[in-house]
Amino acid sequence: MIAIRTRLKGGIYGLVRALLLTFSLIFMASAPFAGEFAITSNMNTTSTGTVTDNGVTGSFTFNRTAMNGYGNVVDFTDGTSGLQAANRSNQSVSNDSFTYSFSVTPPAGYEARITILQAPYATGGNSETADRVLTWAGGQNATVSDPSNSFGGDLLGLDLPPYNTNNNTCPDAGAENQIQGFATGDSLSSGTSFVANRVNNTVAAWSIDLPQGVNNVTINNTTRQDAQFPGLNPVGLSCDPVVSTDFESFQEWIGVDVEFIIAPITATNDTPAAVDGAAGA
Repeated sequence: MIAIRTRLKGGIYGLVRALLLTFSLIFMASAPFAGEFAITSNMNTTSTGTVTDNGVTGSFTFNRTAMNGYGNVVDFTDGTSGLQAANRSNQSVSNDSFTYSFSVTPPAGYEARITILQAPYATGGNSETADRVLTWAGGQNATVSDPSNSFGGDLLGLDLPPYNTNNNTCPDAGAENQIQGFATGDSLSSGTSFVANRVNNTVAAWSIDLPQGVNNVTINNTTRQDAQFPGLNPVGLSCDPVVSTDFESFQEWIGVDVEFIIAPITATNDTPAAVDGAAGA
């Protein structure tokens, strides 16, 4: 639910703005994805273009600013389900990581809300367990959505919960969701590291909504040593991690989405100014 904290300026202008704001919120609440992205330029690791939502259009830049262990060209995908970046190629080096910068310029009279996703267009593959950090300015918290405890199955078709590296435990089936230590509705502050579990792209359902009005975010992803899927032990099924000693991953994804929300109306003082000599007759 989105709270509206605006005070309308008197007159038709304020009424029209209020109606538009109400209709836009109803529309956005019913849409699983908000922005329609159209790439106009790709240059190896940078994609630019337009994003349209709520009948208005802004612009974006999505740029990989650093990486270790992937190819020199990013595979960007646009469309009506967000914007996706795929880090292709395995460079056979240790400590795989990537960093992206995403920025959006909303149209006049609107503010942006950026959402971070896993892989909105991928039909195969998975993201390995990784430490992720989102950084933005402004001081307000983001909101986590983590509704699913499905991970997509391992090589044996088992949908086992992953090893929880926050408390070094093997959670019961159904007890761990796709982001460790967070539940839907929890707050996430800028610069806070969280663990994104190994999740197949076809079942990835987590997302993180940044505060309204934030137009720039930095996304850092570092593969964990316990990145591999749980396996079997001599006594049966186990979520004990198969340790990857070189922090290696292959074909990692990250996605973003944007919705445009009518900017809050600035409250003004409409009280008429006092006329000299009018008081104290």
